[in-house]
Amino acid sequence: MIEKTEAIVLNKISYTDNKKIVTLFSKSSGKKKLVVTFSKSKKNKNNYFQIFQILNVEFSAKNNSEFISLKESSLNTPLNGIWSNYDKLSIVFFISGMLNNIIYNNLIDEELYNFVKMSIILLEKCEHPANFHIAFLVNLAKYIGIMPINNFSKTEKFFDFRKGRFIALFDKNFTLNLKESENLHNFLNEGMSGFVKINLNKKNRNDLISGILNFYRFHFPNIDTSSYEILKEMYK
Repeated sequence: MIEKTEAIVLNKISYTDNKKIVTLFSKSSGKKKLVVTFSKSKKNKNNYFQIFQILNVEFSAKNNSEFISLKESSLNTPLNGIWSNYDKLSIVFFISGMLNNIIYNNLIDEELYNFVKMSIILLEKCEHPANFHIAFLVNLAKYIGIMPINNFSKTEKFFDFRKGRFIALFDKNFTLNLKESENLHNFLNEGMSGFVKINLNKKNRNDLISGILNFYRFHFPNIDTSSYEILKEMYK
């Protein structure tokens, strides 16, 4: 059966010298893999398969197989602003790795796909991406069933990983501290597109993302967050 859909590149790993296994998150069929031949030729369409590239693809798959056979591909949304900016690239590799861990095979979720696509386009266009990865993880939580309840107040002021809400008492093992909780509250208030309004210094930014990652690890114990170390050195 031939299928046409949009797809976002989540990952690619070397298979042979010129072949890579590429993981796609497709709009209509979920997470799929294919073997792609890359070359130095600018005319090779397979060179489109870069992390977070948004593509139009045509493929065939047998019996819900994890691997697909690619028939045709084309660019859906060129990402010149991302691929020419080191800071944005670092963010891309971090959050694509997170998504590749969280999105399981054959998950079909058009709302999640649309959120990821919208976020990529937002990153492409924004001039100051320092807080983007924080906003992305905060808002991604809605689509994977762990969205925090924004009940922050003078009394309920510590975010609890287990309950997914703010509570009155601090617990060093399961809550964010007061500053981190307040900053999380601000991101919850602003939504995905309002991250540029939040002013954080490097320490506050790193503290908050560390706390958010602990929240994710609580719900997804096997998630790989190793690429976060690169982001820690950015945005002084």
